[in-house]
Amino acid sequence: TAQQPDLLAGSGYLVTSDGYIVTSIRVLAGATSMTVLVPGDARLHDARLIDYDCDTAVAVVKIDQVSGLPTLAFGDPSAVVAGQVFVAVAGPVEGSAVTRGIVSALHRPASMSNPSVPDRNVLLSDTLQTDAAIDAGTGGGPVINVGGQVIGVAMPGPTGDNGYALNAADIQDDVQQILQTGQVMVPSLGASTVDIGALGVLKQLPEGAQIETVTEGGPAAIAGLAIGDVITQLDEVKVDSAHPLTLLLR
Repeated sequence: TAQQPDLLAGSGYLVTSDGYIVTSIRVLAGATSMTVLVPGDARLHDARLIDYDCDTAVAVVKIDQVSGLPTLAFGDPSAVVAGQVFVAVAGPVEGSAVTRGIVSALHRPASMSNPSVPDRNVLLSDTLQTDAAIDAGTGGGPVINVGGQVIGVAMPGPTGDNGYALNAADIQDDVQQILQTGQVMVPSLGASTVDIGALGVLKQLPEGAQIETVTEGGPAAIAGLAIGDVITQLDEVKVDSAHPLTLLLR
């Protein structure tokens, strides 16, 4: 007999009334097909991936032949502070469960599976750490402030303990690009980098992004950058955990 495919549940939220849904790449990693259940609608809707961004881990999927659906909007990301109360909302497959929590820290590193190469991880540098135990079914769902606005996208912690959230400050522009053009336009430095945090001083390195590889003929090579160089500032903005280079380049 043919082996039955694994069925995995995750969440998301409607960002337009005609069926565009924001979720996380972790929900989609390894998926060969997607089906969406909308609250208040007993039908199962086939969904298709529009685009995603591995740098921010956000993804947008679409269900068709729907209209007038309730939506959520982004809140002011600059207003998010440690100690802020939030709720994480799961989809109807999980009974639309609501998890209350507190933002315990900003700009925290995290990792998740790459949807294109599931055995490799995507490293994130700017998530919201929470005190809430967010399960896999809630992952991809909205993290909402007391005003009912989205401040992040929920993700379970790597060990099943405290969860975290993709920062709305990082994913908002990606979502708008996908809605307007159907894709994310990502600038290329022509080099790969690794973030060096404040502990870099122990290695006598400044905080910033250290170059690991340089593409021949690319922008970094033309500018004279070399492996081992540390980029500490872009224009007038310091490169640090709150302002990672990959996001500043946008």
